[in-house]
Amino acid sequence: MTGTRRNDSTLLQTSGVILCTTEDGYTYEGDVIRGWSDSSHTTSPVTNLKFLTYDLIPNYALFYEIQEWQQRS
Repeated sequence: MTGTRRNDSTLLQTSGVILCTTEDGYTYEGDVIRGWSDSSHTTSPVTNLKFLTYDLIPNYALFYEIQEWQQRS
């Protein structure tokens, strides 16, 4: 994916799934959104708005929420 910042030390990983947020504010599995963009899609799969960038941002809030949930289960 062109323009993707991929640094495995900063992207979040939970059970082998990297959680990342795109500029539209939605969180996706990293591999899924990369596959979406690699298939020549230039819009958000949720909002259908054009992405200006495909930079992926780690979703720390969701990561910690999942960790807490796993500890309670």
